[in-house]
Amino acid sequence: MVKAKYRRFLSYVLVFFLGIPSCTSVAKKDTQHPLSHLNVSETEWGIESSDSSVKDGGLFYVVLTAPAHLGNEPVEISSTFLGKSFLFYEVSEPRRFIGLFVAEYMQKPGTYPVQISIKSAQGVEKKSLQVKVESGKYGSEKLSVAPRKVSPNKKDLIRIRKEVNQVKNIYLKKDPQKKWDSGFLIPLDSVLTSVYGTKRVFNGKMQSFHNGADFRAAIGTPILAPARGEVVLAQDLFFTGNTVILDHGLGLFTIYAHMSELKVKVGDTVSEKDLLGLSGKTGRVSGPHLHWGAVLNGMKFDPMELKKVL
Repeated sequence: MVKAKYRRFLSYVLVFFLGIPSCTSVAKKDTQHPLSHLNVSETEWGIESSDSSVKDGGLFYVVLTAPAHLGNEPVEISSTFLGKSFLFYEVSEPRRFIGLFVAEYMQKPGTYPVQISIKSAQGVEKKSLQVKVESGKYGSEKLSVAPRKVSPNKKDLIRIRKEVNQVKNIYLKKDPQKKWDSGFLIPLDSVLTSVYGTKRVFNGKMQSFHNGADFRAAIGTPILAPARGEVVLAQDLFFTGNTVILDHGLGLFTIYAHMSELKVKVGDTVSEKDLLGLSGKTGRVSGPHLHWGAVLNGMKFDPMELKKVL
């Protein structure tokens, strides 16, 4: 049995509950520009979101349209939503700035402001808009896994703590450069067997939530990168087995877990549809599959939102 003092740690070990300090970003240029229908004002900043509402664990973006008189003057943008800061990147023709935002899992339903500060040579301008957070209405499921993956021994706990800190430090890094080219693909063409947000009970004891999406995948199925990114982790972890983490920039990461083989190494830059590894059943699993996860600002959100929103 795991001692009582470890139970809370184990319940949340796969949920990286990080607080990211506020920051200011110098937005980077890009050629992709969502909401291309927006009009350009001569003197006023425009602001619009991809949606007026989002589920907890959901993703959305905000577009700022620069006034025409601003020209190519440097701009710094800082923003907060629900106490977290988020980065913007720049697109051109016409000039716009786009920020990705996420509502944390189990966020209390309600309407909350996105608050934005825009600094240029002409001064500081404040903008805001309201976003409604709705309940994801997630279900629950029971799973049977190896007993050791629910009740780790002391040696396992030392390893787990080390791995949690390692991954936590990865998520703390927020590269201001957007790395992906356009949208995101699904990493393999298969049936979705377990959705994000599902409340889980392992072996009737340990409760947590599913912080990704599971796809049916026989051992050896190729797992492909859904978008361009940098490999920042490629190793065997206690709970997620053979795991790859991609850094897509702007604090956005994607995770690929339980693989039988890894085909990339740390430092590699991968493009859309590049091979990351082969599916398997390593780590805490009840059978072979791919676990696909997504993180923004240290908060795990539904990875299927990447395909839907971007």
